[in-house]
Amino acid sequence: MLHAGPLPPDVAAPALALAHAAAGSLDTLEEVYREALAIGVPIEVLREGALSAHLFCGFPRAIEAFRRLDAAAGGLPAAVDASDAGKGFSGKSLFERIYGGQAAPVRGILRRFHPVFEEAVLEDAYGRILARPRLEARTRELLAVCALTAGRLPLQLESHLRGALRCGAALEDVRAAVELGGLVGGAEAAREGLALLARLGPARDDSGPGAERAP
Repeated sequence: MLHAGPLPPDVAAPALALAHAAAGSLDTLEEVYREALAIGVPIEVLREGALSAHLFCGFPRAIEAFRRLDAAAGGLPAAVDASDAGKGFSGKSLFERIYGGQAAPVRGILRRFHPVFEEAVLEDAYGRILARPRLEARTRELLAVCALTAGRLPLQLESHLRGALRCGAALEDVRAAVELGGLVGGAEAAREGLALLARLGPARDDSGPGAERAP
C-alpha cells in the first residue's frame, strides 16, 4: 500500500497514518507504522506526521498516534530537533502561502469565531507545527488532504487542495493523496474529494464556493 501510486513511501506513510488517526482506526495505524519502519521510512518523518495529528483529529487521537508509533518502533528515541519546540516559525507567512488571496478573509472568520482561536491557529498550528522545516510545506499539505478526505470535511479539504497546489504539489500527487484518504474514509469520501479536485483542476486561484468559507 505504501508503494502504490506516485507518492513516495516517506509521504504516503505519514499521510496514511494521519488518515487512520483521524478515523480512529488505531490498530491499523500501528500496522502502517510497522510497515513504514520496515521499508526504511525515517522515524522522524513519522514522528512529524504524528505531531500534526492533533490539528486534524484532536489531542486524544494524537496521543494515541504517538503511542502506536512508540509501540511500532519498540520505543521512540529522543527527538533530534526537540530544541525547535516553541521557536515559533513563521506561521503567518505559511498561512498566507496556503490561503493565497483569501488569507485575510479566512483570518477574519477565525477572529469572528474567537480572537484566541485565530491566534492559536496562526501561532500554534501554523507557527509551531506546520511551518517546522523537517517536512516541506507541500508534503504537509498532502498529509492534510489525506486526513481531511478520510474525515469527510469538504470545506476544509477544498482549502487544503488549493493549499497543496499553491505549495507546489503536482496535481497527480494531490489526487493520490485524496485516493489514499479514500482507502480509510471509504469510497464515498474518495468520490467527494476527487470531485472537489476536479472542480479546481490545476488552478491555484481563489475562486470557488469554498474559497472564503473554510479555515
